[in-house]
Amino acid sequence: SNLYFLSQLLYNRYSGNILVRLLGVWKELKESPGNSVPVSGLAYYISPPHTVAEIAKDPFHAVLYFAFILASCALFSKTWIEVSG
Repeated sequence: SNLYFLSQLLYNRYSGNILVRLLGVWKELKESPGNSVPVSGLAYYISPPHTVAEIAKDPFHAVLYFAFILASCALFSKTWIEVSG
């Protein structure tokens, strides 16, 4: 969520910067003006695929997203166990 916000904010201000483009490239939706979705960059790869068709179209995105979620859960669980005793 924070990466989404930061990436979109930086892209709107400095869209030509290569480091900003690595964080995420955003495209405004035609059917919903004012709403943007990531189309490439780190923000795109940690966003969930919305349909099965998207998974079939870009399986690397789906695998990377699922790996990110599993790693985040594992890290949070490990930290929770260490803190709580």
